[in-house]
Amino acid sequence: MRCNKIVKLPFTKTGRKYGYIMWKKKNDEVIKNLFGDKKSIDLKFNSILQIKKNIDWKRRRIGITYKLTRSISKKFTVLRLQQINDNLFKVEYE
Repeated sequence: MRCNKIVKLPFTKTGRKYGYIMWKKKNDEVIKNLFGDKKSIDLKFNSILQIKKNIDWKRRRIGITYKLTRSISKKFTVLRLQQINDNLFKVEYE
C-alpha cells in the first residue's frame, strides 16, 4: 500500500547543527496526522535507511544524526517528509 502524505517543514539551523527533524507547536496537528500515534519510524534519505528513529513528541523532534544533517548543503531550507508506507518515510531537502 502506497501513501502520499507529504509535509514540508523548515530545516532550521538548530536541526542542522544537532541532527534533528524539528517542528513548532503550530505544526503538531499536521505531524500527528502524518505519524499518527507512533513512537518510532523508519526514515529514508537517498540510499541511507535509518530504522526505528524515536519521535520525541514532548520536544517536537526526531534525532537523525548530525553527520547527516551537517553534510546537507546550506542552500536547502525546507525539509520534505513523505509517507511511503505505514512506518517508512522519505526525507528530502529543498
